[in-house]
Amino acid sequence: MLPKSIGPFDLESKLGSGGMGIVYRAAYRKNGRIVALKVLSPELSANPKLVARFEREMEILEKLDHPNITRYYGGGESKGQHFYAMRLMGGGTLAELLKRRGALPWEQVVEFGQQISDALDHAHENGVIHRDLKPANLFLRMDRKTGVEKLVLGDFGIARDMDATGLTATGMTDLYALGCVLFEMLTGKTPFEGITAGDLMVKHLQEAPPSVRQLAVECPIWLENVIAQLLEKEPSRRPHDAASVMMVVLRVSDQASVATQITAGGPGTASMADVHPELKKLLRSGSRKKKKRRRRGPFWETSWFLSACLAALIGATAYAV
Repeated sequence: MLPKSIGPFDLESKLGSGGMGIVYRAAYRKNGRIVALKVLSPELSANPKLVARFEREMEILEKLDHPNITRYYGGGESKGQHFYAMRLMGGGTLAELLKRRGALPWEQVVEFGQQISDALDHAHENGVIHRDLKPANLFLRMDRKTGVEKLVLGDFGIARDMDATGLTATGMTDLYALGCVLFEMLTGKTPFEGITAGDLMVKHLQEAPPSVRQLAVECPIWLENVIAQLLEKEPSRRPHDAASVMMVVLRVSDQASVATQITAGGPGTASMADVHPELKKLLRSGSRKKKKRRRRGPFWETSWFLSACLAALIGATAYAV
Protein backbone atom coordinates (compact mmCIF):
# COMPACT_ATOMS: atom_id res chain seq x y z
CA MET A 1 0.00 0.00 0.00
CA LEU A 2 1.27 3.46 -0.94
CA PRO A 3 2.18 5.55 2.13
CA LYS A 4 0.53 8.96 2.26
CA SER A 5 3.59 11.03 3.07
CA ILE A 6 7.27 10.95 3.98
CA GLY A 7 8.74 13.97 5.74
CA PRO A 8 7.56 17.16 4.02
CA PHE A 9 6.40 15.29 0.89
CA ASP A 10 2.98 13.93 -0.05
CA LEU A 11 3.30 10.79 -2.19
CA GLU A 12 1.19 10.55 -5.35
CA SER A 13 2.34 7.38 -7.12
CA LYS A 14 5.16 4.85 -7.34
CA LEU A 15 7.53 5.39 -10.27
CA GLY A 16 9.86 2.45 -9.83
CA SER A 17 12.08 0.50 -7.50
CA GLY A 18 15.64 -0.78 -7.38
CA GLY A 19 18.15 -2.47 -5.17
CA MET A 20 18.55 0.54 -2.88
CA GLY A 21 15.02 1.86 -2.63
CA ILE A 22 11.77 3.03 -4.16
CA VAL A 23 11.15 6.17 -6.24
CA TYR A 24 7.84 8.01 -5.90
CA ARG A 25 6.20 10.92 -7.63
CA ALA A 26 5.67 13.35 -4.76
CA ALA A 27 4.62 16.93 -4.01
CA TYR A 28 6.57 19.19 -1.67
CA ARG A 29 3.95 20.28 0.83
CA LYS A 30 5.32 23.80 1.26
CA ASN A 31 4.97 24.96 -2.36
CA GLY A 32 3.40 22.07 -4.28
CA ARG A 33 6.50 21.38 -6.39
CA ILE A 34 6.38 17.95 -8.02
CA VAL A 35 9.56 15.90 -7.55
CA ALA A 36 10.91 12.37 -7.78
CA LEU A 37 11.43 11.15 -4.22
CA LYS A 38 13.87 8.30 -3.64
CA VAL A 39 13.25 6.44 -0.39
CA LEU A 40 15.51 3.85 1.19
CA SER A 41 13.48 0.71 1.76
CA PRO A 42 12.44 0.33 5.45
CA GLU A 43 14.08 -3.10 5.71
CA LEU A 44 17.37 -1.63 4.46
CA SER A 45 17.28 1.32 6.86
CA ALA A 46 18.29 -1.03 9.69
CA ASN A 47 21.63 -1.69 7.97
CA PRO A 48 24.16 1.06 8.89
CA LYS A 49 26.32 0.29 5.84
CA LEU A 50 23.40 0.73 3.44
CA VAL A 51 22.31 3.91 5.20
CA ALA A 52 25.86 5.27 4.83
CA ARG A 53 25.83 4.34 1.14
CA PHE A 54 22.49 6.11 0.65
CA GLU A 55 23.84 9.21 2.39
CA ARG A 56 26.99 9.10 0.25
CA GLU A 57 24.79 9.09 -2.85
CA MET A 58 23.16 12.29 -1.58
CA GLU A 59 26.58 13.87 -0.93
CA ILE A 60 27.70 13.01 -4.46
CA LEU A 61 24.58 14.50 -6.07
CA GLU A 62 24.82 17.61 -3.92
CA LYS A 63 28.18 18.59 -5.41
CA LEU A 64 27.18 17.97 -9.04
CA ASP A 65 25.50 20.81 -10.90
CA HIS A 66 25.06 20.14 -14.61
CA PRO A 67 22.06 20.30 -17.01
CA ASN A 68 22.65 16.68 -18.09
CA ILE A 69 22.85 15.30 -14.53
CA THR A 70 19.78 14.80 -12.36
CA ARG A 71 19.19 17.84 -10.13
CA TYR A 72 19.30 17.19 -6.40
CA TYR A 73 16.94 19.18 -4.16
CA GLY A 74 17.83 17.85 -0.73
CA GLY A 75 17.06 14.97 1.58
CA GLY A 76 16.92 13.76 5.16
CA GLU A 77 15.37 11.27 7.54
CA SER A 78 11.87 11.08 9.01
CA LYS A 79 10.59 8.40 11.40
CA GLY A 80 13.43 6.10 10.48
CA GLN A 81 13.00 6.51 6.71
CA HIS A 82 15.80 8.07 4.66
CA PHE A 83 14.87 9.99 1.50
CA TYR A 84 15.99 12.62 -0.97
CA ALA A 85 14.24 14.64 -3.68
CA MET A 86 15.36 15.25 -7.24
CA ARG A 87 13.96 16.70 -10.43
CA LEU A 88 11.18 14.60 -11.94
CA MET A 89 11.88 13.40 -15.50
CA GLY A 90 8.67 12.91 -17.45
CA GLY A 91 10.07 11.48 -20.68
CA GLY A 92 11.02 7.98 -19.59
CA THR A 93 14.45 6.45 -20.12
CA LEU A 94 16.73 5.91 -23.09
CA ALA A 95 16.20 2.16 -22.61
CA GLU A 96 12.45 2.62 -23.11
CA LEU A 97 13.04 4.80 -26.16
CA LEU A 98 15.30 2.17 -27.76
CA LYS A 99 12.76 -0.54 -27.00
CA ARG A 100 10.05 1.47 -28.80
CA ARG A 101 12.04 2.80 -31.74
CA GLY A 102 15.06 0.55 -32.10
CA ALA A 103 18.23 2.13 -33.51
CA LEU A 104 18.42 5.93 -33.59
CA PRO A 105 19.68 8.13 -36.48
CA TRP A 106 23.41 8.76 -36.18
CA GLU A 107 22.86 12.52 -36.00
CA GLN A 108 20.74 12.07 -32.85
CA VAL A 109 23.32 9.64 -31.44
CA VAL A 110 25.99 12.32 -31.90
CA GLU A 111 23.83 14.87 -30.04
CA PHE A 112 23.10 12.45 -27.20
CA GLY A 113 26.76 11.39 -27.16
CA GLN A 114 27.85 14.99 -26.64
CA GLN A 115 25.45 15.37 -23.72
CA ILE A 116 26.54 12.13 -22.01
CA SER A 117 30.23 12.97 -22.49
CA ASP A 118 29.66 16.44 -21.06
CA ALA A 119 27.87 14.99 -18.01
CA LEU A 120 30.66 12.43 -17.42
CA ASP A 121 33.31 15.11 -17.79
CA HIS A 122 31.60 17.24 -15.13
CA ALA A 123 31.30 14.26 -12.79
CA HIS A 124 34.92 13.22 -13.32
CA GLU A 125 36.11 16.79 -12.80
CA ASN A 126 34.43 16.61 -9.39
CA GLY A 127 36.01 13.24 -8.60
CA VAL A 128 32.85 11.19 -9.19
CA ILE A 129 32.81 7.92 -11.17
CA HIS A 130 29.30 6.80 -12.09
CA ARG A 131 30.11 3.08 -12.63
CA ASP A 132 26.59 2.23 -13.86
CA LEU A 133 26.20 4.08 -17.14
CA LYS A 134 23.51 2.36 -19.22
CA PRO A 135 20.35 3.34 -21.15
CA ALA A 136 18.13 2.58 -18.13
CA ASN A 137 19.98 5.26 -16.13
CA LEU A 138 19.73 7.94 -18.83
CA PHE A 139 16.48 9.90 -18.56
CA LEU A 140 14.76 11.93 -21.27
CA ARG A 141 13.74 15.51 -20.59
CA MET A 142 12.28 18.10 -22.92
CA ASP A 143 14.08 21.44 -22.71
CA ARG A 144 11.32 24.01 -22.33
CA LYS A 145 13.41 26.83 -23.80
CA THR A 146 14.60 25.05 -26.95
CA GLY A 147 12.01 22.30 -27.32
CA VAL A 148 14.87 19.82 -27.81
CA GLU A 149 14.89 16.42 -26.11
CA LYS A 150 17.87 15.95 -23.80
CA LEU A 151 19.44 13.11 -21.84
CA VAL A 152 19.99 13.38 -18.10
CA LEU A 153 22.31 11.03 -16.24
CA GLY A 154 20.81 9.65 -13.04
CA ASP A 155 21.01 6.85 -10.47
CA PHE A 156 24.32 7.42 -8.70
CA GLY A 157 23.60 4.54 -6.32
CA ILE A 158 26.91 2.76 -6.88
CA ALA A 159 28.95 5.82 -7.87
CA ARG A 160 32.30 6.34 -6.19
CA ASP A 161 33.82 9.55 -4.92
CA MET A 162 37.49 9.32 -5.85
CA ASP A 163 40.58 11.36 -5.19
CA ALA A 164 42.77 12.54 -8.06
CA THR A 165 45.04 9.48 -7.77
CA GLY A 166 42.35 6.86 -8.37
CA LEU A 167 40.24 8.88 -10.78
CA THR A 168 42.04 8.23 -14.08
CA ALA A 169 42.13 4.43 -13.92
CA THR A 170 38.61 4.05 -12.55
CA GLY A 171 37.17 6.60 -14.96
CA MET A 172 38.03 4.25 -17.84
CA THR A 173 35.01 2.18 -16.70
CA ASP A 174 32.66 5.04 -17.56
CA LEU A 175 34.33 5.54 -20.95
CA TYR A 176 33.94 1.87 -21.86
CA ALA A 177 30.29 2.05 -20.82
CA LEU A 178 29.89 5.17 -22.99
CA GLY A 179 31.10 3.14 -25.97
CA CYS A 180 28.51 0.45 -25.17
CA VAL A 181 25.71 3.05 -24.96
CA LEU A 182 26.71 4.69 -28.28
CA PHE A 183 26.87 1.24 -29.91
CA GLU A 184 23.38 0.37 -28.68
CA MET A 185 21.90 3.70 -29.77
CA LEU A 186 23.27 3.23 -33.30
CA THR A 187 22.45 -0.46 -33.76
CA GLY A 188 19.57 -1.15 -31.39
CA LYS A 189 21.66 -3.97 -29.89
CA THR A 190 24.25 -4.29 -27.15
CA PRO A 191 27.84 -5.03 -28.26
CA PHE A 192 27.74 -8.45 -26.58
CA GLU A 193 25.01 -10.86 -25.54
CA GLY A 194 25.34 -13.71 -23.06
CA ILE A 195 23.15 -16.38 -21.53
CA THR A 196 24.56 -15.71 -18.06
CA ALA A 197 26.22 -12.71 -16.42
CA GLY A 198 29.49 -14.66 -16.29
CA ASP A 199 29.34 -15.49 -19.99
CA LEU A 200 28.63 -11.86 -20.81
CA MET A 201 31.54 -10.68 -18.67
CA VAL A 202 33.96 -13.03 -20.46
CA LYS A 203 32.88 -11.62 -23.82
CA HIS A 204 33.42 -8.06 -22.63
CA LEU A 205 36.90 -8.99 -21.42
CA GLN A 206 38.04 -11.16 -24.32
CA GLU A 207 35.99 -10.78 -27.50
CA ALA A 208 36.24 -7.99 -30.05
CA PRO A 209 32.93 -6.14 -30.55
CA PRO A 210 31.20 -6.43 -33.92
CA SER A 211 31.59 -3.65 -36.46
CA VAL A 212 29.09 -0.85 -35.93
CA ARG A 213 28.78 -0.21 -39.67
CA GLN A 214 27.86 -3.82 -40.35
CA LEU A 215 24.76 -3.29 -38.23
CA ALA A 216 24.21 0.42 -38.97
CA VAL A 217 25.42 1.13 -42.51
CA GLU A 218 24.66 4.85 -42.32
CA CYS A 219 26.99 5.40 -39.37
CA PRO A 220 29.89 7.65 -40.40
CA ILE A 221 33.31 5.99 -40.33
CA TRP A 222 34.70 8.56 -37.90
CA LEU A 223 31.93 7.78 -35.40
CA GLU A 224 32.59 4.05 -35.68
CA ASN A 225 36.28 4.76 -34.98
CA VAL A 226 35.42 6.73 -31.83
CA ILE A 227 33.26 3.86 -30.54
CA ALA A 228 35.93 1.28 -31.40
CA GLN A 229 38.47 3.22 -29.32
CA LEU A 230 36.07 3.52 -26.40
CA LEU A 231 35.58 -0.27 -26.50
CA GLU A 232 39.28 -1.11 -26.52
CA LYS A 233 40.08 -3.96 -24.09
CA GLU A 234 43.23 -2.23 -22.89
CA PRO A 235 42.22 0.91 -20.93
CA SER A 236 45.37 2.76 -21.98
CA ARG A 237 44.23 2.52 -25.62
CA ARG A 238 40.94 4.26 -24.92
CA PRO A 239 40.47 8.06 -25.13
CA HIS A 240 42.16 9.89 -22.28
CA ASP A 241 38.93 11.25 -20.80
CA ALA A 242 35.33 12.22 -21.51
CA ALA A 243 36.39 15.75 -22.44
CA SER A 244 38.57 14.51 -25.30
CA VAL A 245 35.68 12.40 -26.65
CA MET A 246 33.35 15.39 -26.50
CA MET A 247 35.92 17.61 -28.21
CA VAL A 248 36.29 15.18 -31.12
CA VAL A 249 32.56 14.74 -31.56
CA LEU A 250 31.96 18.48 -31.43
CA ARG A 251 34.73 19.30 -33.90
CA VAL A 252 34.06 16.56 -36.39
CA SER A 253 30.26 16.74 -36.27
CA ASP A 254 30.59 20.36 -37.39
CA GLN A 255 31.67 18.88 -40.73
CA ALA A 256 28.25 17.22 -41.14
CA SER A 257 28.23 17.62 -44.90
CA VAL A 258 31.62 15.95 -45.11
CA ALA A 259 30.47 13.05 -42.95
CA THR A 260 27.37 12.65 -45.13
CA GLN A 261 29.52 12.36 -48.24
CA ILE A 262 31.69 9.60 -46.83
CA THR A 263 28.96 7.71 -44.92
CA ALA A 264 27.98 5.37 -47.73
CA GLY A 265 31.52 4.70 -48.91
CA GLY A 266 33.07 1.24 -49.17
CA PRO A 267 36.57 0.09 -48.20
CA GLY A 268 38.19 2.32 -50.79
CA THR A 269 36.46 5.51 -49.65
CA ALA A 270 38.33 8.08 -47.57
CA SER A 271 37.51 7.87 -43.87
CA MET A 272 37.15 10.73 -41.44
CA ALA A 273 40.60 9.85 -40.15
CA ASP A 274 41.90 10.68 -43.65
CA VAL A 275 40.11 14.00 -43.95
CA HIS A 276 40.47 14.81 -40.27
CA PRO A 277 44.02 13.66 -39.33
CA GLU A 278 43.77 15.15 -35.83
CA LEU A 279 41.12 12.58 -34.80
CA LYS A 280 43.41 10.06 -33.10
CA LYS A 281 45.55 12.80 -31.58
CA LEU A 282 42.50 14.48 -30.07
CA LEU A 283 41.23 11.21 -28.63
CA ARG A 284 44.56 10.51 -27.00
CA SER A 285 45.14 14.07 -25.83
CA GLY A 286 44.81 14.76 -22.14
CA SER A 287 45.09 18.51 -22.45
CA ARG A 288 41.99 20.58 -21.82
CA LYS A 289 42.36 23.53 -24.13
CA LYS A 290 40.71 26.72 -23.00
CA LYS A 291 38.82 28.72 -25.53
CA LYS A 292 41.00 31.46 -26.92
CA ARG A 293 40.06 34.56 -28.76
CA ARG A 294 40.64 34.01 -32.45
CA ARG A 295 43.22 36.15 -34.14
CA ARG A 296 42.42 37.70 -37.44
CA GLY A 297 44.81 36.67 -40.17
CA PRO A 298 44.99 36.31 -43.94
CA PHE A 299 41.96 34.81 -45.66
CA TRP A 300 43.77 31.52 -46.43
CA GLU A 301 43.87 30.85 -42.68
CA THR A 302 40.15 31.43 -42.16
CA SER A 303 37.77 28.53 -41.42
CA TRP A 304 35.59 29.14 -44.50
CA PHE A 305 38.60 28.96 -46.84
CA LEU A 306 39.94 25.79 -45.19
CA SER A 307 36.47 24.22 -45.26
CA ALA A 308 36.17 24.99 -48.97
CA CYS A 309 39.56 23.38 -49.61
CA LEU A 310 38.53 20.37 -47.56
CA ALA A 311 35.31 19.96 -49.54
CA ALA A 312 37.23 20.21 -52.79
CA LEU A 313 39.74 17.61 -51.64
CA ILE A 314 36.96 15.18 -50.69
CA GLY A 315 35.22 15.77 -54.00
CA ALA A 316 38.43 15.03 -55.87
CA THR A 317 39.02 11.90 -53.80
CA ALA A 318 35.46 10.68 -54.37
CA TYR A 319 35.81 11.29 -58.13
CA ALA A 320 39.12 9.39 -58.22
CA VAL A 321 37.63 6.44 -56.37
